[in-house]
Amino acid sequence: MDPETNLSVLSPWDSYNPRLSGFAPPAKALDTDEFKNIQDAFIEYLPPAHADFAAVASHVPSSQPVNPLIEMGPDSLGLPLGTREAQYYCPQSSSIWSGNEIFLSNSDWPQSIQALIGVGLRFIRASVPFSLELSGMTIQRAGKTEVVPIQTTRHFAVAIIILPSTAWSAKITVEYNGRSELIFSLDNDMRRSSNLFVAYAGVDKLTVESSGDLTYLTYSVISTWEGAPSLPSAISPVIPELRDAVQTWRWELNKGEGGAPPLVLYLRDDDEDHVSVARLPRSCDTALIISHLAPLAKAYSFRLLFVQVSHVLKCRHVVDHEYKDYDYYLDHEDELTEALAMTSGKPKYEDLRCTDLDIMPAHLSPKAEEAVKKALKRNKYVGGDIEDIDPEKELECYDTGVYNDTVDLKHTRCLRMLLIIPEELV
Repeated sequence: MDPETNLSVLSPWDSYNPRLSGFAPPAKALDTDEFKNIQDAFIEYLPPAHADFAAVASHVPSSQPVNPLIEMGPDSLGLPLGTREAQYYCPQSSSIWSGNEIFLSNSDWPQSIQALIGVGLRFIRASVPFSLELSGMTIQRAGKTEVVPIQTTRHFAVAIIILPSTAWSAKITVEYNGRSELIFSLDNDMRRSSNLFVAYAGVDKLTVESSGDLTYLTYSVISTWEGAPSLPSAISPVIPELRDAVQTWRWELNKGEGGAPPLVLYLRDDDEDHVSVARLPRSCDTALIISHLAPLAKAYSFRLLFVQVSHVLKCRHVVDHEYKDYDYYLDHEDELTEALAMTSGKPKYEDLRCTDLDIMPAHLSPKAEEAVKKALKRNKYVGGDIEDIDPEKELECYDTGVYNDTVDLKHTRCLRMLLIIPEELV
């Protein structure tokens, strides 16, 4: 079953109807002898936390470009721009005109650029019916300029068309999910060629760098289809083994022999607090995980919920000080809070809260709540590592003595988790 390309359709959950291509009835599709339990299969098969940049952006060269015939008021822009013209239009490092400030008078241009962008979209697995909106034009001197893509439910990609220019080299770098990668690099004569660059609008940053004068147009690519492609599905294709794990899990639940886990908890790697699924940054792993799990969960009668809980560790220390230095704790509280080590190994879980994917409070049955608490106490979760979450540290003085103080250290971590739970248990 294909990952969900538009996470906004998951709300409301009861009305969500996934595409069922690849659906198979509950059965023992996974070799459970290979795993101790279904949770191990989730650990093995959840999608990777890195982007395949080949699916994030693409480059399409054109050796016979169509001139858009750019007009700015009474002026027509000749391409490539000469040094004087570039200095006139761009006295600083870069100048940007909005789409409303320029006019493209060549009647052949719309059809030509539509076809070229269509090729680029195929390379990033985003071949859907689309329209174009001219965002603007940039003229830049030697240096770097950042392009900020427009991203909405319909604006799913950005296209940059580097027009014939006198610069002898140009580079476009994409930053996504904490990684930066050079996607486009040109080191030859650009005076008689055009180069198209297409990227998903959900990337974190696009940087255009040139060795000289560079002119380019920027377009927003808008889906005219019922949905819009998005990064989660683009960077991670279907994982049949994950479907097999959910299919087998439902089969074991239906058998009722007690071998199936009551739930799976995924520790999120992001710090997005009170953010609905539709507004999750597409660069975070949680969005990728949900895009894969949502259609499977709905098809096999599971529910996806957000859980937030405080992970609390406490321990006691005896701190020595000079004779009758009763102000020692007050004078060194901050220093002690950072220096003292947490020696307790038994956490408590407090303030358990559950919401649906729209961040609306969700009710868990007493049985479901107990199952969540039991899984937490046994460290039965997949995903991130609790130790990677920075704790909030507190120190309190329990007792003051002549030669030492007794202090209580407390570390609190906020755990944000995705809960996958059978519908019948909720």
